[in-house]
Amino acid sequence: MDVTNPVDFAFLFPPGGEINYFSRHLGVAYIQAALAAHGISSKQVVPPMGSTLAECVNHILAVKAPLVGFTCFDGNYHLIRTLASFLKKQRPETLIIAGGPSATFSDELILNKTPDIDVCVRYEGEETALELARLVLGGGSLDNLDKVKGISFRRDGSIIRTADRPLFGSASQEGGELDDLLSPYLTGVLQGTEGTGILTARGCTHQCTFCNFSAMSRHRIRYHSIDRVIAELKTIQAAMEAKPPDIPLWRVVTIHDDAFTLNVPRAKEICRRIISERISLQLSCLCRADNLDEELIELLKQAGFLEITFGLESAVPRVLRNIKKVSTQKPLPSGEAYAPEERFLSQVKAGIAMAKRHNMRTSLSIVLGLPGESLEDGLQTIDFVHSLNVDSYAQNLLVAFPGTEVFDTAGDYGIEILPSESVLPYYTKHAYTTSSVPYYANSSFHRQARTAAQTILRAFAGDSTQGRVSKGIALAIIKAGAHPDLGRFFRWLARYLAVGGKVFIIGNGDINHDDFMRMLELNFSSGMPTRDCYYLGGYEAENADIVYKPSYNRVFHSEYQFPEIGLGKYLQYIEKSTDTNTGDRPIIALKEETDVNVLSAMADCLKEDNENSIDNAAPWFDAVFMDGCRWNTVTCPALNLKRVVINQNGEVCPCLSGQPLGTCNDDIDILRERAQKKYQELINQRGCSNCPADSRCAKCLFPHPMSVSDYCEIQRAHPEIAGIVLKARLANTFTVSNDMS
Repeated sequence: MDVTNPVDFAFLFPPGGEINYFSRHLGVAYIQAALAAHGISSKQVVPPMGSTLAECVNHILAVKAPLVGFTCFDGNYHLIRTLASFLKKQRPETLIIAGGPSATFSDELILNKTPDIDVCVRYEGEETALELARLVLGGGSLDNLDKVKGISFRRDGSIIRTADRPLFGSASQEGGELDDLLSPYLTGVLQGTEGTGILTARGCTHQCTFCNFSAMSRHRIRYHSIDRVIAELKTIQAAMEAKPPDIPLWRVVTIHDDAFTLNVPRAKEICRRIISERISLQLSCLCRADNLDEELIELLKQAGFLEITFGLESAVPRVLRNIKKVSTQKPLPSGEAYAPEERFLSQVKAGIAMAKRHNMRTSLSIVLGLPGESLEDGLQTIDFVHSLNVDSYAQNLLVAFPGTEVFDTAGDYGIEILPSESVLPYYTKHAYTTSSVPYYANSSFHRQARTAAQTILRAFAGDSTQGRVSKGIALAIIKAGAHPDLGRFFRWLARYLAVGGKVFIIGNGDINHDDFMRMLELNFSSGMPTRDCYYLGGYEAENADIVYKPSYNRVFHSEYQFPEIGLGKYLQYIEKSTDTNTGDRPIIALKEETDVNVLSAMADCLKEDNENSIDNAAPWFDAVFMDGCRWNTVTCPALNLKRVVINQNGEVCPCLSGQPLGTCNDDIDILRERAQKKYQELINQRGCSNCPADSRCAKCLFPHPMSVSDYCEIQRAHPEIAGIVLKARLANTFTVSNDMS
């Protein structure tokens, strides 16, 4: 662990939602700049990928900060709650603070349910964080917390909410209201390669009833001056040129304005300045279609914007009126009732067409389950999106966030908001079955389904590459059976699973939505540091030994299923497969001696083809091998236990073919020591150091169904097997289906 100098204020932005790793946060960097100007030191703590909760807390403790602040969204609240608990146990005197949208609008809920969080900061944090830091660092009493505006805290069993702090911005600096806020880039808090993007403005003047970001800004917009924006972009460009980020996504500078083109003349001037000052960056932004014209599109393209994203939300004028996307007026009883919404939809079409003419990538965002929306309306929206032929679109489901109008009026539209005992957000039950709306191959749902399928295949194949330095378990498979003690398994994993790790529960048959939600609640209440908990139901199948189907994971209806097939039966499976099996992702297993013999014969064929320079695209490559890691050219991954398999008795194995190393009562380090001991015993018994295959053999600890001698003989005789397994894994894991589910 990197031990750094002590600081006054530590900040963390835990992963949640689509973000599955710790990262730096632009809003926190603004706060850091404000603190630094008054001599208060701070640090954004970013634990490495693969860290356990305990490792994350150790990184926080290492900076010895008396104040610790978490950026809190509904999607990462479960992690913040657990981290705060760990931190308080080890350093009770730490003042733990939550800020962000959830801390603003769910402050009382958080403080009532999370005793380890001391203070919630509401709305913007620069001035509030400074006052809190001065109070604590100056030795002041926490009895004076009520003198700090914009916070909520507990006192004598009650929640105290001080007066809201006015939004930052000087009325005397029109067009540069935010410039008195110090720049994280120009002050050196951020270097420019962290992937945090920039803000040219804060807020939005529109009244969309579902948007908590607009509510955070109180429906006002305030700007940085154009000179300030250009200075920041120049700083970022210089940093990018000196040392490009390792993560490709961070090479794109996102403008995080709620809608960059709300002020069209200003957006055009920013683009002209970027062009004239020869700033060469890849940029992205969110636009409104009703604040756009051909000239602005052309300027965006010339300025380096690669993609343009529109917030559509719905293609049904009545629904757009319900959410106040375009107009806040009640519809008139005439044929022109929804004329503004009809015009908006035409502008979306025109905007997409203009962007395509300038060779820009196009994307849209829609929300299903909106107030007053029916299944037919959802289908109409999907048809409209499909007709536009955008490069991608985000298919979101309505979440009724506290602080929004829809949270207060949901019941008027048949939408239920159900409290959760374990986790924010509240569960939003839509007025119709939103999972009945299909999705296309360019949708976020398809991308999520594909990513989930890739992860499932990696779990079966034995790939657990996440966080090689940190100790966290990257992949856990629970063979649950009929009546699993999931609470016991989850509590053990809560100690050793990497933050953002993946958990797969293999059960008997399907589970319904309520069962899945109970499983998710148990996940969070147990303190597991992940939202990625998948259930795979096992079913009998005609052409396979068993078929695994995902049930009610984050993508509610998946197009993929995973037949498990013995290698000796695989060609027979291929012959019986039809065009309707496009969602199948086969898993090949070595279950008996016949399967091993077939694998050896395949290796002989491949060897002969290679000798004769034949490019063989054999059908067995369109699958993954269960525990295919045994044929890798690197040492058996069981030694570091980044993947574990827990059977229904609570025994912990390193792989699906492996034998138990211990139980869920054991410390993970003890299990790793046992794996290391077994490995040393085996390589001595096998005589690995004198074997010609030593440098390319994985030295599998559990080669079942092969005997040790058979495994060693196959490794010596058939080096081609590694190529077979590798090609099979790649061919299947990265295949993309273009069909609509």
